[in-house]
Amino acid sequence: MAYHNLGQSENALADYSRGIEMNPKKAYFYYNRGVVYSDLEEWDKALIDYTKAIEINPKYTDAFSNRGITYGFLGQWGKSIADYTRAIEIDPAFSRAYSNRGHAYGNLGKCDSAISDYSKAIAIDPNFSSAYYNRGIAYGYLGQWSKAVADFSKSIELNPNFPDAYSNRALAYERLADKKGL
Repeated sequence: MAYHNLGQSENALADYSRGIEMNPKKAYFYYNRGVVYSDLEEWDKALIDYTKAIEINPKYTDAFSNRGITYGFLGQWGKSIADYTRAIEIDPAFSRAYSNRGHAYGNLGKCDSAISDYSKAIAIDPNFSSAYYNRGIAYGYLGQWSKAVADFSKSIELNPNFPDAYSNRALAYERLADKKGL
């Protein structure tokens, strides 16, 4: 990961590939190479590597989660949800998988399911700023502006350097004022 963290993706890919040649049974080699491919937006290659990591280690929750993210970038929300669901089955305390699945449900217009998943992520990790933010977005889609304001405010409290939370809270305040006829 050192090359990858230094922005030397080609070197990272070469080293992971060499590691795979030397020991093709190490799931994390495929997973890490998939992360590099994801960062390069080479989604098909990332999918292949995450899938191989899962074949080697069928309980690799991060591989399921990252493959779910990759499916999301490809607009394959059903597959994305299936992968997050599998990660949650393996590790019911995986807050990020709940949040990611909530995002996928939101993209399908299933705001109630999204809110449910964001709420589960928050119950597991009460300091998960982006889960509050995304739940606020879902509440906004449902016209539940007071709840949206509360979630954006909590997101800001947890992460005061999150400009989108301020912008969306302002929008929610505007909608709330419109609703009250102010």
